[in-house]
Amino acid sequence: MNIVLISEYFPHTEEREMRGGVEARCFYIAKELARKNQVTVIASHEPGAVRYGQIGDVTVLRVGPARNYTHHQGLWSRFLFALSICCVRLPQRPDLIDTQAIVAYIPGYFLARRYQARAVITLHDLWLGQWVKLFGWLGLIGEIVERIYLRLGWNGVIANSQYTFDKIKNRIKCRIQVVYNGIDHEHAPVTANQPIAHSLCVVSRLVPYKRVADVLHAQALLHSRGKEVHSHIIGSGPSADSLEKLAVDLGVASLVTFHGFLPKHGDVLRQLQSCNILCHPSSVEGFGIVTLEAALVGRPYVATDIPAIREVTRDGVGGILYPVGDIEVLAKALEQLLYNETFYQQKQKELPTLLARYQWHEQAAAVDSYYQTLV
Repeated sequence: MNIVLISEYFPHTEEREMRGGVEARCFYIAKELARKNQVTVIASHEPGAVRYGQIGDVTVLRVGPARNYTHHQGLWSRFLFALSICCVRLPQRPDLIDTQAIVAYIPGYFLARRYQARAVITLHDLWLGQWVKLFGWLGLIGEIVERIYLRLGWNGVIANSQYTFDKIKNRIKCRIQVVYNGIDHEHAPVTANQPIAHSLCVVSRLVPYKRVADVLHAQALLHSRGKEVHSHIIGSGPSADSLEKLAVDLGVASLVTFHGFLPKHGDVLRQLQSCNILCHPSSVEGFGIVTLEAALVGRPYVATDIPAIREVTRDGVGGILYPVGDIEVLAKALEQLLYNETFYQQKQKELPTLLARYQWHEQAAAVDSYYQTLV
């Protein structure tokens, strides 16, 4: 098959400079599909990246004006990227176009119709009714876009979890296939170094709904009880300055390290492995792939008990789930994992069981099989 995948961002090299779960999924699915299909990825053009090139067996076409990665606002640059998708000239007609990022859903659909290809959408979550709450008045744009793309005549829909499937099953009139994300077992870092004592790692965009501030509040609560916890926060975003100030105000600044954005995914995994556990306090997730990445490097997690994470972790296998925003319960969970060696080892032993069902080659095979039914 000749397959086109559309993602807002895509790594520059095989070093996997990935900034989120959507980008990771597109990268690994493209890589696996390219073993026996012709695969082209359309993505935003970022400074320093070539417009047209190869990453392994995948052809990458970067369109629109050069724009830096952003996870907050950037409406004009996103509009120009969407417009550029509509104007793409492909060297030959694709059999199928799978659009994987919300900013590209509508133009991706019309590009597929222009080339008389099967139009597929991969959905990572549905935020109807939540956009304004999460993003203020600018969220109205997301609300409108979501309502439009749900009404289009898609030939196929892939949901990244049963949770996402349940949210969309009555809104789109075609067969929906659930295909989970996976984990790159081949590139798990190996180190003999001992993790930093009583340390946790947060890997997140620094935006309000990710609730990274909850970790600092829980850390301060433990500090007041004589339990020292070191936090390593990986990520960037509009909340970065306020989080640094909060760490100072809470008296835990000396125990918190802000690493910013780490461009190489391997560096993220190595930093995660250098800590005892992952803490994932987000209130909104369609999958929560970082919990699996923690499991991959042998680190239990403390994560919010929200539907997607509950499903992916099978009710907390290999870690602890806690109610969103409950600082007291979060602090107790952190203390239990970081200061109870027996319990920690018990959770560590559960991690291989958790990982067994999440392998990229199996997920890509399911995607390929679904594509075959459509073309």
